[in-house]
This record gives sequence, structure tokens and C-alpha cells, in this order.
Amino acid sequence: MCPEKDILSAFFDGELDERFVSMIEAHLSECDSCREILAGFEDVRTVLHDAEIPDCAPSKRLAWSFLSDKFSSLYPRPVWKRRLLIPAPAMAAVLLLVLVLGAGLMVSIFNRRDDFGFDTVTRTHFENVQFASFEQIIEYLDARGNGGALIFTLPQDTRLQYLSEPTFIKAADYKRGRD
Repeated sequence: MCPEKDILSAFFDGELDERFVSMIEAHLSECDSCREILAGFEDVRTVLHDAEIPDCAPSKRLAWSFLSDKFSSLYPRPVWKRRLLIPAPAMAAVLLLVLVLGAGLMVSIFNRRDDFGFDTVTRTHFENVQFASFEQIIEYLDARGNGGALIFTLPQDTRLQYLSEPTFIKAADYKRGRD
């Protein structure tokens, strides 16, 4: 009685238990039909080893493309992966606006003036005049025609050391650190 094809296949592949190998070898020495089956297995192995492996990449891309198109509506793309299509004139207008605003901001930063827009400084020293209060100083300046705001420059030190006489500067003529 001949063994089944599965047992012969296991014998051919070397997967059969050792106690059955000797029985199959004894059977094969007497059975032409089982030797033909093993010869067929050998032919299949030879054909498979000699065959070229086909390039499956185009088929794989086509299958993935079909599947992604089929199921894209079920799983929408996240917002950060979506393409943003903006017409070229609109994009150009936005870019121009950003450039103009940026340039204006840069010009305003670099041309910022801490002098309240005044270009000249007039310093008034009161060397021969004595004042008892700020009201007297203001009355004196109004009488001289020096209208506008007054800026009193005091020493910067927190200990308020006496360094010099206070200097009165008209606000209309005040320019910080520039003469």
C-alpha cells in the first residue's frame, strides 16, 4: 500500500520523522508510482528555482491607489495633511501686503524717536534768579513767553547727591541725549 502524497511531500522536504524515513525508502525501492511522484516534486522544485521573480511593484502601486481612492471618504485626511489651494493672484496680494506691512513696521521701529518729535533743545539756566516754589518758576516762564510743558531734569542717582544746579528745558525743545 502506497503512502499519501502529503507523507511523500514531507519525506521529499526532509520533514518526516526518522522512524518513518526508513520505511518510505524501503517502499520507494519497490514502487515505481511513488518514485514518479517524487520525480514530479523534483521537477516542480527545479522550475521554481529557475523561474524569474516578476516585478510586482506596478501592480502593488495600482492596488494601493485603488484601495486609497476607495476608502479615502471613510477616513478623511487630517487638517495638517491637506493641500491648501490658493489662486496665484490672491497669494501674490497677501505676500505683497505682508511685505509692505513688515517694511512699514521696520521703518517705524528704526526711526522711532524718544524726543517727542522735537529737533532743537533750548536750555534755560536761572543763575541770577531765585525761586521759592515751582509756581514762581512757571509765572516767570509765562511772563517771558516760554509757553508749553516743562521738564525738570533731576539727578539719576537714588541717593540724590548734589551735583549741579537743576536745568530747565522747554518740552517743545527737548531732545533726549542729543544737542
